[in-house]
Parts: sequence; structure tokens; C-alpha cells
Amino acid sequence: MFLVFACFAPLTAWAQATPVKDGLVGAWAFVSVVSQSDDGTRAEPFGASPRGIIIFSSDGRFSLFQSSTNVSRIATNDRA
Repeated sequence: MFLVFACFAPLTAWAQATPVKDGLVGAWAFVSVVSQSDDGTRAEPFGASPRGIIIFSSDGRFSLFQSSTNVSRIATNDRA
């Protein structure tokens, strides 16, 4: 199973000569998170409107936070 993350992209066009690494540096907000299993079944593990941010640094490191907008309270003992 793998996840596909779609993020808001800057609306400014950058030259084709710009390395992808340089174009990714910064903070990005999630607009979609989709998982697809080997049999082609697709799911949205964080719901239709996920919340999250991913930050890429110029040295190749990243930080990711993702969540669903309708997470149950921890008191319910349901971590999903």
C-alpha cells in the first residue's frame, strides 16, 4: 500500500532548469491524502478534508504533520 499526497503548489511558474529539490523547499499544506492497495482499492485515510503540513528544508530533511478533521476524542480509546 502506498500513500499519495497532493499539496498546494505555488502558482508562479519556475524555469525548467530549476532542480526539483530547490522547488520543494518550504512549507506545503495538504489538499488530499489517498492510499491505494495492490488490488487498486483506494481510500482516504484522513477523510475528504485532511489537515496537515509538510516542511522540506534545503538540507534534505522534512517534517510532516497530518490529521483528520473529525478525529475522535482520545478518551474514546479509538486512536484511528
